[in-house]
Amino acid sequence: MPKIMFAWIGGTDHDAVTENTRRSPGPIARAVSERRDFDHIHLLNNYRDRSSPAYKKWLRTKTKTKAKISSAEIELVTPTDFGAIYSNVRQEIESVRKKIGKDAELVFNLSPGTYGMAAVWIILQQTLYPDSELIEASPEAGVKTVDVP
Repeated sequence: MPKIMFAWIGGTDHDAVTENTRRSPGPIARAVSERRDFDHIHLLNNYRDRSSPAYKKWLRTKTKTKAKISSAEIELVTPTDFGAIYSNVRQEIESVRKKIGKDAELVFNLSPGTYGMAAVWIILQQTLYPDSELIEASPEAGVKTVDVP
């Protein structure tokens, strides 16, 4: 069964494309590099002035992943609008599952994005997608599964 990682492209991720910072490569590339088990990566981008195609190209080059990488441009009035985040994420998850298969394993990366984006991943994992996995990625601790009681 295919494994799909979903993540918002955060500021640190976008910055990694143009800067060689100590915190680079950002939580998405860190997860892809360390896990290596994703068949598909679906990225959500709410930055109007930053390109998800450029990030996808950089991610493939940086991580050498064989996973298919897709993305969606999401328009949010604010990056902490829980209602808009929730409805957009649900729509994206279902759209990807329809294409790849309802039996796909879902992984939600909590690290990139705002607190509202992370909270929505947790809400969805606790309600509609209880078999999904939550992960976090940081320079200090690497990539690990997050257990929510």
